[in-house]
Amino acid sequence: MRAKKCIVIECLYFLESLNSGKLLALGMVLTIIIGIADNLIGNSFSLSLFYLIPISLFAWYVSINAALTLSSLCAFIWATSNNVMGFAPLVSNILTNLGFYWLFSVIIHKSRVMYEHEKFLSRTDHLTGLLNSRSFYDVAQNYLCIMKRRQAPFALAFLDLDNFKTINDEYGHDVGDTVLKDFADSIMATIRNTDKAARLGGDEFVIFFPDTTSESISLIMNKIIDAAAQRMQAFNYDLSFSAGVVCCLESKQSLDELITAADKLMYEVKNCGKGSFRYKEISP
Repeated sequence: MRAKKCIVIECLYFLESLNSGKLLALGMVLTIIIGIADNLIGNSFSLSLFYLIPISLFAWYVSINAALTLSSLCAFIWATSNNVMGFAPLVSNILTNLGFYWLFSVIIHKSRVMYEHEKFLSRTDHLTGLLNSRSFYDVAQNYLCIMKRRQAPFALAFLDLDNFKTINDEYGHDVGDTVLKDFADSIMATIRNTDKAARLGGDEFVIFFPDTTSESISLIMNKIIDAAAQRMQAFNYDLSFSAGVVCCLESKQSLDELITAADKLMYEVKNCGKGSFRYKEISP
């Protein structure tokens, strides 16, 4: 059961990682395959429902306009595969399929919008817009399952702002909240869509980097340092962060153990001057 869950999660992760161009290409390939099969079978067996697969892909992951356009194309392809029918029944079936495809597209798209809204409310830190602690553990556990199954490299970073208490004491908590939000924005502007960042609480943050090697993590962390520094300088705040990063390949450690290891590395940075990061490779 757990293996099947990992396969489903991995498929969803794959789709989420694709950009719009690749999703469009995937949807068109599926449509062409279904269209060819439909043409070979003819009107002896209808494949009209199978067109819902690429349509739902477009409606959920791309846009409603793309889904409606594909719906029209699918209705046309279906018609060319069933052209032995009479003209009036053919037109009637085309309009029926087209209306059904359009309605299905709207339902799927609205479901995605509602899902994203509810997910944002329940799984997001209200101040920074990042994942909250609970949702991060759920997402990271799923990612960890995928990485172990694929034997893929990944990294986990634990970040803590330096001298954040001084900001709160000198400027007040409203400014402190603004700093936390600005720091979160600098993280989101730097990491990939597949990377997952969260605020664990206070001024502590954590990021899960799937498909990330130890060779590339230094570049990624330096980009975050530069982005955060530029944002803090724009507001004339003397603030930096310290981070610990664990890089893994086929790691057998649990998520809690990985977070603890990254937290320990972060404190080593704190004790050695702050404003930097330290990473460690964890062997299987």
